[in-house]
Amino acid sequence: MNLLKNTNRPLCLLIIFVLLLCSIFRSTYFFSYANPENNLEKMKSQLTDVSGSRKVDLLNGISRLQLITSPDKSLLYANDALNLSQSLQYKLGIISSYNNLGMAHYFLLNYSKAIDYFNNSILENSDHRYKIELGYSLNGLGLTYQAKDEIGKAMTFYKKALNSYTDANYQKGIANTLNNIGTVNSHFLQFDIALENYYDALSIYKAIEYKDGIGTTYNNIAVVYENLGNSKVSIDYYLKAINIFTEINNRERIAILFNNIGLVFVSQELYDEGLDFFRQSILLSTEIANESEIASSYNNIGVLSNLLGDYQDALANHYKALEIRKRIDDKDGIINSYVNIGTVYFNSNKLDKSLEYFDNALNAAREISDKEGLQSALFNLSKVHSELGNYKEAYSFKSLYSTLSKMIADETYLKNIAEMQEIFEAERKARQIQLLTKDNEISLVLLNQQRIIILSLALIVLLALILGFIIVKEKKKSDKLLHNVLPKKVARELKKKGKSKPENFQNVTVFFSDIVEFTSISSKLSPQYLINELNDMFTTFDSIMTKHNCERIKTIGDAYLAVCGLPIKNEKHAENITNAAIEIMSYMNTRNLTAKTKWEIRVGIHSGEAVGGIVGTKKYIYDIFGDAINTSQRMESNSEPMKINLSETSYTMLKDKYGFMKREPLYIKGKGLVNMYFLDC
Repeated sequence: MNLLKNTNRPLCLLIIFVLLLCSIFRSTYFFSYANPENNLEKMKSQLTDVSGSRKVDLLNGISRLQLITSPDKSLLYANDALNLSQSLQYKLGIISSYNNLGMAHYFLLNYSKAIDYFNNSILENSDHRYKIELGYSLNGLGLTYQAKDEIGKAMTFYKKALNSYTDANYQKGIANTLNNIGTVNSHFLQFDIALENYYDALSIYKAIEYKDGIGTTYNNIAVVYENLGNSKVSIDYYLKAINIFTEINNRERIAILFNNIGLVFVSQELYDEGLDFFRQSILLSTEIANESEIASSYNNIGVLSNLLGDYQDALANHYKALEIRKRIDDKDGIINSYVNIGTVYFNSNKLDKSLEYFDNALNAAREISDKEGLQSALFNLSKVHSELGNYKEAYSFKSLYSTLSKMIADETYLKNIAEMQEIFEAERKARQIQLLTKDNEISLVLLNQQRIIILSLALIVLLALILGFIIVKEKKKSDKLLHNVLPKKVARELKKKGKSKPENFQNVTVFFSDIVEFTSISSKLSPQYLINELNDMFTTFDSIMTKHNCERIKTIGDAYLAVCGLPIKNEKHAENITNAAIEIMSYMNTRNLTAKTKWEIRVGIHSGEAVGGIVGTKKYIYDIFGDAINTSQRMESNSEPMKINLSETSYTMLKDKYGFMKREPLYIKGKGLVNMYFLDC
């Protein structure tokens, strides 16, 4: 999105341009398949000459070759292949057809259908006999979840796909997946790791002489170096990509690269070179009828002309871009053009026209709930109204802009942290599953040994003793893993009955903490470092809670929720939680003496009743609900750094055992004035 961000006009133009670069530079994702590429028309002509499984393979091959250029046609061929495969009971054909249907829906932006078809393919391939097709399914799920902006899930499926391709020794699939993993690492700004992924993929592509992969990886490397501010190396890699795609006559990729490299030249103030590449992109995109890329090129020329002060030429090119974007119903592009046209009118001091187009941008962004578009329109409307002397309207739009900007920044950052946590948790669970699988394999081997030597009673008795010891040991391991996820009582009930009913607990005490100024401090840290810090602190919190007979319920970002008195009743619930809180605070103080990053926490404690039970049917999570949880959170939010704030209910239960400092009553929404007490520890 091209945004006007500053009252100084030359600086405005520079910021517009930089943000344009951010929106245009893009990494290319990869999907892979096992069948060789063939000439499309030749394959179609062969359909009448073949039958049975050979015809299925041909239909699937035609479907795959049309996935990018004509996904709607790809669907038709994939459906024909699926119907024929099912009538023949041709397993590989069914699996491949489901994969093609999933990928076609991915390109058609029907993400829920894409996920369903990829999962159908995996179910048909449950014995993992066809490892390459399994890798294709997993990679497809990764691409789809990445398109849905669920980056943590995408990375999980990419890593599974990489394992499947590695097992099959399918080099192209390995390289394709490494490219996709690189895009995720770039998303998290881990550019050094992304470059490792890309260079590993490039080495494989060169070894198997797969030029399309080589060209695409050159493009991805160029994007990383541009983000790192190394324009010279970025241009070198873009030119390498152009040379490769010229060799294989991939004109669509060349047109995109012309636009990208043109923008890099303009960022270096090499305006003539940049303009030349934009024009080349228009010529090539016109030949292949790629209207979206034509619009992008006109847009880029418009931005350049605006930068150079040629407002008439800028408007002419932006209007061309807008006309095309309306014709192809590119809603994001339309908002982009409205903002750019409004910017040109503003810079040429035609404020009424500027106001008209920023209003258009605001209305269009509202229709599709485009937060970035709304952000841009609100800022620019504030700016124009200020120039017109409409200070009340200017202030109103600026306030809305500030509120929305903060919300977007917080959502983006916290989402990245949540995604990193999801990846971390997925890897941890994968290791646990691997251990459980190994345990099951050991138990199975031992049982088979028992059957083999059943003829000897003495040996059976001896072996039974040995088996009993090992099985008990392995069972303890499995139980320990289960207890890491659920409270012991709930885990036992779940194993015994297959379910666990929610329970109401009259007397519990809830602990709630979060980290002071977490967002501002963590924004200066790398995601990986931050995840390691949280894991280190929360692991110690867990140990302390267990020591005091308390249950950790969950963590939400930097917040930590624990309780005592459920699922097993405990008369000392308030005392136990308080002792745990004191020890946690002592640990944080000690940690901060030597830690690189000094973290401070706020703690809130409240006693009352709560409901606890398992949430979910496939992924079990034990959670608690009720006013006690909400009130403990209010106690935390009204606490102070490195202090423990208790409600009057908890204070009444503990006042004879600890020292307290009474606070002035504070107003709590929904509860009125509430008495609170700081624990003197």
